[in-house]
Amino acid sequence: MMKQKLIKAISCLGIHTHDLDDSDEDDNDFEAGTSTSTYGKTYIWSRELNSHTYGEYSFAVIQANTLLEDQSQVEICENGTFVGVYDGHGSDVCSNFVNERLFNHFINTVAGTGFINKQVIADAVNAIEGDFEAVVRNNFETDRLIAASGSCCLIGVIWQGRIYIANLGDSRAIIASVNPGTSYIVAQQLSTEHNTSIQAIRNDLWREFTEDPQILIQKNNVWRVKGVIQVTRAIGDVYLKHPGFQISPEYEKFQITGNPITTSVLSSVPTIYTRELNHYDRFLIFASDGLWDYLSNQEAVDLVHKKPRQACILYLSLYVFFFLMPNYISTSIRLLISNTWGIARRLVHKAVRRAARRWGIRFTALKDMPEGLRRGFHDDITVVVVFLDRPRTTPGTPEHSVKGFSDRGTQSTFNRLAARLRDGKITNKVSQRAQDQPKSSERNKTG
Repeated sequence: MMKQKLIKAISCLGIHTHDLDDSDEDDNDFEAGTSTSTYGKTYIWSRELNSHTYGEYSFAVIQANTLLEDQSQVEICENGTFVGVYDGHGSDVCSNFVNERLFNHFINTVAGTGFINKQVIADAVNAIEGDFEAVVRNNFETDRLIAASGSCCLIGVIWQGRIYIANLGDSRAIIASVNPGTSYIVAQQLSTEHNTSIQAIRNDLWREFTEDPQILIQKNNVWRVKGVIQVTRAIGDVYLKHPGFQISPEYEKFQITGNPITTSVLSSVPTIYTRELNHYDRFLIFASDGLWDYLSNQEAVDLVHKKPRQACILYLSLYVFFFLMPNYISTSIRLLISNTWGIARRLVHKAVRRAARRWGIRFTALKDMPEGLRRGFHDDITVVVVFLDRPRTTPGTPEHSVKGFSDRGTQSTFNRLAARLRDGKITNKVSQRAQDQPKSSERNKTG
């Protein structure tokens, strides 16, 4: 009763609280703040409202697989922001490898060339592909399944007012902008998806592999490359890129349909998009496909646009005011606060509720499912929301590095580029070649 009265009182002040009630589908059962907290029998991790060059960001991950296959990172320096979302498949080996090494390749490539552009990002991705292939070759005889490990790869780089988005697979980056002349917020997808659920992608494969009638096989109404995988671009998946890496027959899910491959049927070349940020842009959402399975682009943008950051101050004040009051009152306030801290968590929570509804089970039952079993209802989900609400230069932004499901923040090596920028050695080189697609178009540049 007390909680209901508080919700009603706060709503009179014009703050959106309709989705904080326990009866609503957006009810949030997470603990507030930065934590790795129990979510039923599994875990959700988040970082709430850390600073970056252009404002603040919110970061959350929920595990559904027995081993977390989603890996992710945010790297911050005074002049730039780097976001990486690496949605693994086959195992967590490849996504962990990318999470540990890709950013360093990016830093080294930029430091060596002296500028940031599309080709530099493509070269960093190509380098990590080559590194992982070498690991597979060196370990294949003792660990055959390593050849079936792969990862989608979504990268976002904000540098001196320009955004770069690189993607392999079906993770997604969205920018939310105010429609000029109106107050409407509009979602624009910046990333290109590579998934056989898209008709144009299937047509491209049929045109490219005219001599292989089984390049695409439909199983249970899902199209798969050689009958095994939906994504058409990824890091790793060496068994689909090079002959001689067949997986043992006892692992049925990795058995290709038809003739053995003689050439790569997957690509490791990212699709890259870039543009200048402008004063209409409000925020970016980076997320693995686990989110987009249940939310549309515009739904996600509308949820973020409710601006829960503005409500936090009032809720926090109420919590302090009632801190010495009876425990049931402070508990009610804490429940309200937990619903406002962390927009990335709210997006994750929304997707899990949608999953429960789609499959016709109670939300509480889905929460209590163990990892592995719940994968049948939703995937691992990673979400990073990056707000764009500061001027283009914000001196004094703390340099730091954060990786999903790790509370150990460190200083980012991004500061190497910031130092070189101050010395005039790093620029946004915007030439015709720099803004075109990466020069290589082979299905697999390495090997």
